[in-house]
Amino acid sequence: MLKDRILFEESAGGVTLSGGEPLLQKEFCLEFLCLLKKGGIHTVVDTCGYVSWADLKEVALLTDIFLYDLKLLNAEKSRAFTGVTNDLILLNLENLVSIHCNVKVRIPVIPGVNDDARSINEKALFLSKIGIQEVEIIPYHTLGTGKYDKLSRKYRLNKTPILSETELIAIEQIFNRKGIIVLKNGENSYGK
Repeated sequence: MLKDRILFEESAGGVTLSGGEPLLQKEFCLEFLCLLKKGGIHTVVDTCGYVSWADLKEVALLTDIFLYDLKLLNAEKSRAFTGVTNDLILLNLENLVSIHCNVKVRIPVIPGVNDDARSINEKALFLSKIGIQEVEIIPYHTLGTGKYDKLSRKYRLNKTPILSETELIAIEQIFNRKGIIVLKNGENSYGK
């Protein structure tokens, strides 16, 4: 990565740790982030927050920006669609926002799962309460379906429709009413 320092400097870029969940390999993340910081390279960690608070807090000291995915607030829906409840995810997000000034929340919006007005309102209220001022909405897409085919796995959302522009605008308006700016797909404010 240090060999690419010139590229990072010219593009105002850096290194993003993502996955799956990169923090499941905390020791590697800590060592790698430490080396990057010593080399003056900007760092981003993309997480769903389903890790221990101690691990997340330790990594926060070496991370310039967090990209934090927030899928569901309802615990039962979270268990049904992700396999885990979201208590830890929500608590970690609250804690992280209280100690780190650069947490960017990203919300994958999936029709029939978390796109209804109630779910969006709950997210907007929660995020507003903890001090989040902008979110990135990531509309559902089917780009990963081919991977499931190659792995001979069933794609559970194969009949899920794509959100219309009207539906996306309605979601944006809910967040805006809570004082939260919505970044459109492809926009970001992740720069330094």
